[in-house]
Amino acid sequence: MAVMLTWHKGKALIREQMLSTPCSTQALEVELSSGRILQMPGTFVIITSNPEPRYAIARCFEWMRRCGCLREKIILLSLVGTAESRIVMEERLEVIPLASSLWHVIAYHGYMQDSNAPKILIEASKRMGCAIENNDTFFLLPREMIVEYVEAVMPIWQRKLFGALSRNMSYAPNYFFIPYTQIVDFTWMMKA
Repeated sequence: MAVMLTWHKGKALIREQMLSTPCSTQALEVELSSGRILQMPGTFVIITSNPEPRYAIARCFEWMRRCGCLREKIILLSLVGTAESRIVMEERLEVIPLASSLWHVIAYHGYMQDSNAPKILIEASKRMGCAIENNDTFFLLPREMIVEYVEAVMPIWQRKLFGALSRNMSYAPNYFFIPYTQIVDFTWMMKA
């Protein structure tokens, strides 16, 4: 029970810190249209497990802050688990255009299923009305890690336990069938 509560508390701290950055669709659209961010040909897919786009947008802003560039097409891919065992992907796939060359794709999957990100993108590209070149697509797999605690929100033993849990999480590409040559592993180190 202590392990689960520690994990929940640590993830809540990360969410709070993450959402303190700009994370609205309008802010991202303004930033992309400003011309300050270099955009290269291809597709950039930011994967999250939350159906709200603001979590992926916050990660996108952090990526832009660090690298100063993005791809021409940006897809915020939310892979959301459900309480059902099996779901037909074509029936539970939502494609929401957010701006020019920016989409939010929500793909629901059952608890007995693995999410195949490349197949989801193929189906989503049909609904988006644009071609996505598989070789020119890169997947951002963000990982958040608390490196410094600025307040005494968690006792020291919980901090150490949460650190061990977050370092030992499973590697996501094994579950999403993403080719290793197309993965951008991104660790967002933060204070909480």
